[in-house]
Amino acid sequence: MSRIKRMIAAIKKVEDSYNGERKTIEEWLAWEKRKREELLGLDKVGKFAYFSAALLQRAMRGEMFEKRAQLFAENFRSEKDIIPKNIERLLKEKNCYRWTIAEGVKIVMDVKRTVFSKDFFWDDYFDKAKREANSGFKDDLFLKMKGVGQKVRDFALSLFLDEYLAVDVHIKRVLKRWGVEKSEDYGKVKEAARRLAESVGLSMWELDRVLWHFGRAVCESSPKCKICPVRDDCEGVK
Repeated sequence: MSRIKRMIAAIKKVEDSYNGERKTIEEWLAWEKRKREELLGLDKVGKFAYFSAALLQRAMRGEMFEKRAQLFAENFRSEKDIIPKNIERLLKEKNCYRWTIAEGVKIVMDVKRTVFSKDFFWDDYFDKAKREANSGFKDDLFLKMKGVGQKVRDFALSLFLDEYLAVDVHIKRVLKRWGVEKSEDYGKVKEAARRLAESVGLSMWELDRVLWHFGRAVCESSPKCKICPVRDDCEGVK
């Protein structure tokens, strides 16, 4: 077994607390797979609720996304519910958005105009995203919207597709300490993650979730090396 494959197998047994619950990373992965099946079964409005909530996830804790997505899903029952005053009210609830409310409202309304246009279909969009995943899906219409960058777009797609991973501080930190990729460049880290995922037999999404939980639970900015199950294999151990 390769060093990295051995490390990934070991960290799946690590426990992480998220949204008020504590599970092993392996258990979180199983739970998130079930959640994904639910999301894929949603109607057009339901998918819009989660996708648009994810596009607002800029430099925020994952728990904030869960609050926001739940509020959107509960309150957006039809296209008619997605109006500025409702979006503004929801973004102010439960401390689920940290940036300018007007900016958030504009992004959600921009997404609405695209998703509910006569030419947009989620299945077609996801199929194209899959085909162009390795090349970065650079002509994605959502990337053309002001306030939507590659990271949040990748996060939104990762809710539905195995081919996507959003490079955040946790993933960068873990890959750097493991000696996989030292660069801070988003594209380089993402490509390194893609090669790593292929080498260990995981999808990009699975690798994302495993490293993300591990980065939160053990490999933090101040790493807990003394209790880390992969300290003997880690190049960045302190």
